[in-house]
Amino acid sequence: MPARSRCDYPPQSRSDGPANTRLQPNKLVQYMFITTRKLTRNCLGACLSVLLLTGSQPGCGPTDPLSPQLLPVDELHQAEGLGKDGDLTISTAGTIVNRYAALATAARPGDKTIKLSSVAGQGVDALLPLAVDDLLLIIQMQGADIDTGNTVNYGSIVDLRSAGRYEFIGVTSVDQANGTISVYSGCGGLKNGYEPSGHVQVIRVPQYKNLTVSAGAGIVAPAWNGQIGGVVALQVRDTVTSSRTT
Repeated sequence: MPARSRCDYPPQSRSDGPANTRLQPNKLVQYMFITTRKLTRNCLGACLSVLLLTGSQPGCGPTDPLSPQLLPVDELHQAEGLGKDGDLTISTAGTIVNRYAALATAARPGDKTIKLSSVAGQGVDALLPLAVDDLLLIIQMQGADIDTGNTVNYGSIVDLRSAGRYEFIGVTSVDQANGTISVYSGCGGLKNGYEPSGHVQVIRVPQYKNLTVSAGAGIVAPAWNGQIGGVVALQVRDTVTSSRTT
């Protein structure tokens, strides 16, 4: 199986988010919290609530048997997870840690630049401050074809098309005037294609060294409004400690 790059590492398992969780990343640990009480279900059928990535990321990094000259230096150190946002303790309920924008034009596999919406609050302005080595989640929320015939099969999915596709990729530059963001090219640019008609979100993903969630506190997403929201994503380099009891 080819190594997966930090530019594209989907989750491999799911969990309901056990209380008093403490994760030590001896190797890549990835899991997903499903907390539908917090979020609307008007996206992807079963709304993705929390995507949590912990530990060093495989592929496009020094842990793989790749010669360093094959990839830019920024690809190599970014692959490990920078923890550039430092340590964070969540002490209040309803804390939002992400910033959200919408894709404006179609993106294709291999693209190294994406163009965001010109609508205020849904474009590059919504992600600021945004810097080199920041991490983005690109995810298409809708766009599947359904059976529209007047039969008992009405509403059944005929073709998922690009619905549900997502990937993580790092930032190399930001052009606010033109509403574009350049992304890492060392892993070949984008892995997937995305259609704006399917409501594609571009989300800034914080990169923490350590994350602590105090009792009674929690991380949530803004409600899905048909354009953005409904998704929480974050990366933790070292340790996650949760004191939640529910």
